Parts: sequence; structure tokens; C-alpha cells
Amino acid sequence: KSQLKSGSSLSICVSDAMGKQEILCKDISSGAEKISLEGLKQGMYFYRLKKGNEILEIGKISIQ
Repeated sequence: KSQLKSGSSLSICVSDAMGKQEILCKDISSGAEKISLEGLKQGMYFYRLKKGNEILEIGKISIQ
């Protein structure tokens, strides 16, 4: 796990299964955040956790 310094710009972005269309991107620098995935159709999505321009983590989200 990455240690974040206070004031780091942290965001999470969710894209379609092909990884091409960004569906949402939210700044989560202030700490614990809830991200609504309501309205997304069933299927596979990818998320990217980024600090500035650096990608910290990439993962999958399955909506059923």
C-alpha cells in the first residue's frame, strides 16, 4: 500500500470494460469517500487509483 502525504492529490477513475471511455472520475484527496456506481449497467468496469499523474492501482469492478 502506498503512503500518502497530506495534501496529495488522489483520485479514482472508472472506465468501461474496454478501458477507453471514462465513466466517472472523482477527487478523493480529503479521505474516506463514497463513490456511487448507481446507474451503471451490468458488466465489467476498470478503476484506476491515481496520485497526481501516477497510477497507484488498477483493478476490476463487476456490476451484477
